[in-house]
Amino acid sequence: MEVFRAINYVELIVGGTFGAILGLLISEFKGCIARRRKKKKTRELYEVMCGEYKRQLERANEYVKAVITYQYENILHIDTKTYSNEVMQEHWRGEIKMDTTNQGLVVWYHEDSPGLDKNGFKRIIVSPDRLKITLLGEGIYGVEELRRDNTKHLIR
Repeated sequence: MEVFRAINYVELIVGGTFGAILGLLISEFKGCIARRRKKKKTRELYEVMCGEYKRQLERANEYVKAVITYQYENILHIDTKTYSNEVMQEHWRGEIKMDTTNQGLVVWYHEDSPGLDKNGFKRIIVSPDRLKITLLGEGIYGVEELRRDNTKHLIR
């Protein structure tokens, strides 16, 4: 019984409350740092794919130019234009969701291209050296292989 009289309950409650609050703050701070590190690592994994890619078509004056930019997490954006005699013939954009660092899915839609399907899906496969991407389309869109035009990375 003497033991319970010797305990200062106010100090115990205040100290416990202070300790719990301090513990929660430290935990949140460590979680924030861990999330920031993970976000940075994810960004570094996927932004190496960003840049300009090009594919020469059958005729010398026809080519496809694609620009990939980083959006967030494992989401990238692709903007592809087909040129003939330096005049844009076809334009499509898409959102790339990468499943791994080497493959993903493109949801695309045409911009100002009358008579063509307006949207669809393509698989994207990235070469290990990140200098070539292969787009596996459906129907008439078939397989497109694009090579990096330069090594400049584009970030948003």
